[in-house]
Amino acid sequence: MKKHLFLCVLFILSSILYGQNNAKKIAESNSLVKEKKYESAFQVLDKLDPKNDNPEIFLLKQDIVLNYFVTSLSHKMFSLKDIKPDEDIMDYRRSDSSSSAMVNFDIEASLEKLIKNNPKNYKLCKSLADYYYDAFLKYGGRWLKSDEELKGLIKKNYEIAIQNNAGDYMSHYSLGYLYILDEKYKESIPYFLKSIELNSTYPTSAYNVSIAYMYINDLENALKYAVKSYELYTDEDYKSDAARIASQMCFELKDIDNAIKYINLADKNAPKNYYNIKLMLELYLVKKDPKLDEATVTFFNLAPSNPTTYNDLKKLFYKYEMGDKLLLFLNQQKVKTGYDDKVLGSIYFYLATMYVDKDKKLVAENASQAKNHFGKIFEKDHQVFSLIDELIKNSGK
Repeated sequence: MKKHLFLCVLFILSSILYGQNNAKKIAESNSLVKEKKYESAFQVLDKLDPKNDNPEIFLLKQDIVLNYFVTSLSHKMFSLKDIKPDEDIMDYRRSDSSSSAMVNFDIEASLEKLIKNNPKNYKLCKSLADYYYDAFLKYGGRWLKSDEELKGLIKKNYEIAIQNNAGDYMSHYSLGYLYILDEKYKESIPYFLKSIELNSTYPTSAYNVSIAYMYINDLENALKYAVKSYELYTDEDYKSDAARIASQMCFELKDIDNAIKYINLADKNAPKNYYNIKLMLELYLVKKDPKLDEATVTFFNLAPSNPTTYNDLKKLFYKYEMGDKLLLFLNQQKVKTGYDDKVLGSIYFYLATMYVDKDKKLVAENASQAKNHFGKIFEKDHQVFSLIDELIKNSGK
């Protein structure tokens, strides 16, 4: 009896010491991660649980590998590196810098084993979904499983985790994002809203639910969450995108003043963005704003030799019955200094097309000038010359 009691006490003490040792090593690994010693942090945990039998330790290893790898081979083998405090792992990932030897770390196989041995630990299902989602984002269309199979596995494992209170805001966000990709906008909305409920400071949930609402034509909610994401984002490009969506929603709601407010915020965060200036130009056309002339010049000078620029200008100005104003603008541009032959050829060519129903003489004059400028930069068999010759022929000259 005493011997049995002694063995029980010995077992309990051994378990306590084992747990204390694990806690000490986990703390050591966490500290190394904070110091950006990622390879060392992983090695501490790998020595503690080399066979990946301990769910807690394995999940910490998975977190290090997926967040801080330098190189990944099909998300089955990874290289890690200890870097300096002022360095960023992304700089190494983008370069050909040497790193440590590859570590064989099969997350999928290990998690499947752990789930089988710990069927009530639903954090493992979440982590398996996290792994598949990461592989989907990084290897979309090029991984060991097809995108459709991956999406099915992601949804299945996140749903199990969520149903058993093991999901988090990113679990819900990821499911919403997958529905967005499948153009199931209405189905995505509850997941994004739950993600926002769980973490109201994550801007991308607000941004994507704004997109979903926009596609189902719920403009008020699309505007509400676009503004929310604009306020939350710190990256200037993301802020610009969110502000542009807010502006577009205000425009469709016929709130032109606020539409102009948000498109100017978009432009402030990402100056001279083509789509921002295009929307700004349309808003100024609607309101006949005094800033229209300045916006037209800005938009034109973004890509003055690109056919899309001229086509967009024609669509916008003719849409608001201001074609004559565009003609005046282009005529002003053709006499300005500083434009090369490609730009000048483009200006004259589009002027010729715009005069087709107005003045055949001006069609011929502008077409001839376009041919002259393009002739200095293009080979004689360039397709633009056949278009110019057709304009001249139809003008009767």
